[in-house]
Parts: sequence; structure tokens; C-alpha cells
Amino acid sequence: MSNKHVLAVPFPQNGHILPLMQVSLCLVEQGIRVTFVNTEFNHKHKDRLRLVSIPEGIDSDEDRKHPGKLREAIYGTIARNLENLIKEINGGGGDDDDDEIITCVVADAVMVSAVEIAVKKGIRAAVFNATPATVMTLVYNIPRLIIDGIIHNDGETFP
Repeated sequence: MSNKHVLAVPFPQNGHILPLMQVSLCLVEQGIRVTFVNTEFNHKHKDRLRLVSIPEGIDSDEDRKHPGKLREAIYGTIARNLENLIKEINGGGGDDDDDEIITCVVADAVMVSAVEIAVKKGIRAAVFNATPATVMTLVYNIPRLIIDGIIHNDGETFP
């Protein structure tokens, strides 16, 4: 298996899809085949990447705005469908299909289940974090803000 084939799995919300798409295009420029997974709702544009869609299990636009419903979909329906997609793509597995076999999964840091599935199937995995540096800095410094008395443990500010 000499050909590289990456499965890119973004978190299905604004701010996560385009950064991983840009990374995927860089991989394509390096001669690596990329299959980009998207939910059916977000699956609208096709370019040089092979774009595939999977059902996310959310019926209405209103449910999509509810964090609990989205979380259920990501860790339930999407994970199952992602595993089936990998089976389908890697299923042929013959010598003629070396370009099709997924050799690595690059997943959004929020899509932990994609990494778990890759590891379970013996596929290399990498995590891509689309979080802006300012947000990471804030998260990293929350304990310091509490220690310095700028915020309470419950997130309230002092008067």
C-alpha cells in the first residue's frame, strides 16, 4: 500500500469545516488523496476533493440548533455512519484499489469518535484543532483568572 489516502472528518458547524478543508487541499497539493466527510445538511460544494456526505440523524433545522441533539447525533448516528463509510471505502481492499484504501483519518478535535474508530480499525489518526489561539489562551488561563479573583468558579465576575 504505497498510496496515501486521508479521511478528513470536521465537526459539522461553522468555523470547523473550512479550516479542515484548507488543510485537506494542502494535502491534495502534496499528492495525497483526500476524502472529506460532511453531513448531508452541510454537503453543498464539490471541488478537487472527494466529498462524501453521511446522515447526521437530525430532522429539523430547529433540532440542529439544540446542543444536546447535535451532541447525540455526533456521538451516535454520525459515528455509526462514519464507521460504515470506512468499511465501504476500504471494503474492496484488492490490489487494484490501493488508491481507495484509507491510510489516515484527520479529525476535528471535537470529533473524538472518528479517532476512536480509526484506532479500532488500525488506521493512523491525527487531530486537527480549529479553535482560534485566543480561545485556547483563554481556556488555558481560566484557572489563573479564578486564582487572581477575576472570575468565580461558577463563571460570575466580581462586582
